[in-house]
Amino acid sequence: MKDISSPPGAYRFRSFFVIIFISICLLIFFHYTEKWDNGFEEVSVQRVITNINSALAITTYQYIIEGRADKLNELDGQNPFKFLAMHGNLPINYYGEKSIENSNVVGGWYFDLDSGRTHYRYNHKETDRKFLLKLFYDDVNLNNRFEKTIDRNYYLKLQELK
Repeated sequence: MKDISSPPGAYRFRSFFVIIFISICLLIFFHYTEKWDNGFEEVSVQRVITNINSALAITTYQYIIEGRADKLNELDGQNPFKFLAMHGNLPINYYGEKSIENSNVVGGWYFDLDSGRTHYRYNHKETDRKFLLKLFYDDVNLNNRFEKTIDRNYYLKLQELK
């Protein structure tokens, strides 16, 4: 008596469908892991931005305590990673200061020397996010110039450029 597995080609037939099924499962798995990877990268970017803004807040307080608050406007447009490096928190994917023409950075941070902007280049996207270190303050006398004795609520922040 012969069973279903004995006809010629039955083994190949079952193997073919098992391979197709496993391939479909792998495609679905890789599709979802790509979405997770993009989400993890975005969380990583937000974490670095938060760390930079924390380092900038500490730097602002240090300048105020040391009586150098009038020098805060000199930090406008500087490389924010210098302040992050003071606290030993540089991200592993920071590639340093570069000119935009020779920036072959993939998936990481760099500071553009030509424009004074901080860039993040994504691993899986064609776009960059651009940021600028900016001094914010309430301009009490509306002269568009920071004066520590007159202006209030001053702080440094990494601002995203659209």
